Amino acid sequence: MSSCPEPWGGSEELYAGAARILAVQGHAASIIKTLVVQSHPQIARLRSQGIAARDYYSLLPPLPVRAGARLMPGRFRPNDWRHNMLVQLLRAQKPSLVVISQGDNFDGMRYTDPCIESGTPYALLCQKASDPHWPPDQALAAMRRGYQQAERCYFVSHHNRDLTECQIGARLPNAEVVHNPFMVDAPEPLPWPDAPDGHFRIACVGRLFARDKGQDTLLRVLAQPKWLSRSVTVSFYGNGCHRKAYEGMASLLDLPMVRFASFSDNITDVWRKHHALVLCSRAEGLPLVLVEAMMCGRLGIVSNAGGNGEVIDDNVTGFLARGVCFNTMDEALDRAWERRTEWREIGLAAGARIRRIWPADPCREFADKILAVAKTHGAT
Repeated sequence: MSSCPEPWGGSEELYAGAARILAVQGHAASIIKTLVVQSHPQIARLRSQGIAARDYYSLLPPLPVRAGARLMPGRFRPNDWRHNMLVQLLRAQKPSLVVISQGDNFDGMRYTDPCIESGTPYALLCQKASDPHWPPDQALAAMRRGYQQAERCYFVSHHNRDLTECQIGARLPNAEVVHNPFMVDAPEPLPWPDAPDGHFRIACVGRLFARDKGQDTLLRVLAQPKWLSRSVTVSFYGNGCHRKAYEGMASLLDLPMVRFASFSDNITDVWRKHHALVLCSRAEGLPLVLVEAMMCGRLGIVSNAGGNGEVIDDNVTGFLARGVCFNTMDEALDRAWERRTEWREIGLAAGARIRRIWPADPCREFADKILAVAKTHGAT
């Protein structure tokens, strides 16, 4: 079950990859997610392997039942219909395990109570936790119950696990850290791009979404006179709800070194042309764009959000800001720029480090973990 509010998101790659592996092994799997588009390539790929995807919003009783409920105030509430239908579905299908994939660490909680009510074992997969965003007190008991009654709680970084424990006020002995699959074909670092006349190219890769990704901070840093005089291009790759706002901000600040590229499905090609990654994120899990850049032999200049500090050795395999604000990113970018002639060597060190700590096949590793849990509940 996925809470991703879009037709497909990067947070869904891990559970989907594990589901495909389990299907090949002969296990039955199906998906419920918000906003299913059957023609989407990833949904079609799952369907081709016998993994059906059902839209959460379609979980409604027949229209006559809904119409009749409106004539009987108090008997049904619209918000209960999907809950009740999901409980009935789980009781009918009797899955050995439900994996609840969350883009955030609380946005999949709508699925936990139906699992608990139907007696269905479940595990939580959390792709991000945000320091400023805590559950309100009136929801805290339900959030804590959802985590404590899970068979396992999987997080993509130690930061996210520790923050979630603080947010719910409870330790999670059933928690562990897992890894997301990377999308680059780079068994070794890519050749280093030319830097004619000492001109360096930096890529900022990610969803254009100010609350989490913080590209506005980067634009403000680049607006300083020192950056206007440096021989550098900063390219923004990605789509999102703030693209036009960012384009307007760059125009307002008159940033000639900034360009907005189109979304790229081939991230390897991006790193063939760029020397470094910059991320000013305010909230993260552990960004795959950083893992992928390191795999390609490119250093990261990143904020200290989420699990960034768990893969970056500051000043050795990249540059880690001491926070997520303007001043800390400004300082980290200056440190990086002062050592720009060493970027190739730092990128090679980054590539060596990430290969030591990242599994070659994270989806298979995750499939093995959830299958082990499922077997304790009758899976064969």
